[in-house]
Amino acid sequence: MITINNEPTAYTPIFLGTTQHSLRLSLEILIMVGMKLNDEIVETYNVTVSAIELGHLPNIGSEIAIDEITGSELSGFKAKIRQSDAKIQNTVSTELENLIELKNVGQYQLLKGQKDMTQELNVPELSNNNLILMRQLLGVTQQELAAAMDMSRKTVNRFEIGEQKISDKFVNKLISVYPQLSEAIEVQFDWVSLTFPDLTSKQVIDDVLRLQENLFLERPTSQNFYTREMAFAGEKNIW
Repeated sequence: MITINNEPTAYTPIFLGTTQHSLRLSLEILIMVGMKLNDEIVETYNVTVSAIELGHLPNIGSEIAIDEITGSELSGFKAKIRQSDAKIQNTVSTELENLIELKNVGQYQLLKGQKDMTQELNVPELSNNNLILMRQLLGVTQQELAAAMDMSRKTVNRFEIGEQKISDKFVNKLISVYPQLSEAIEVQFDWVSLTFPDLTSKQVIDDVLRLQENLFLERPTSQNFYTREMAFAGEKNIW
């Protein structure tokens, strides 16, 4: 049972996966929810939900503890989690916060170690949590990192528990040992909107994006008062 815009329904909400590739600072994520009735998915909604309230991502196809969905296609949908299932502190929210911290601090701090940098970056210091997450992403243990950096495991451990300050010398050496850290810098646009008043959707795909038209799904829509859309990867749309 779930309420959709204040109307009770007999649907069972089913988790169908996440539909975004970036993190919001508010720790809200966009997920797809299917409405199950008599063992069939009869409707789907892309809804924004609090990662803290969600607690953890369910397995795709399993029931999700959503009590209510409100909103519209034009303004977007939001979901509320049943309070009995809400977890204020949980592993997922901590991991998301660490990833955001690394995205905004760690990789940019690493740039300072490149010899060809002509301008000093005004960024916070690399934290012990950043270092732990970087080591986990590299897939190495404290002992393996220590051996690669030609230092003791105890020193690496002191860095990670915050007993010893991480110096610029350590950061510079970290880049020289693991150059993929400095090469992983990338820019991501959360939203880009362009208008081509004299082109058809096919011309935009062929001549502007230079992609195969059969990679796009054509479907009806009411988004921004348009009637048709060409969708690619769930969130790249042409109206």
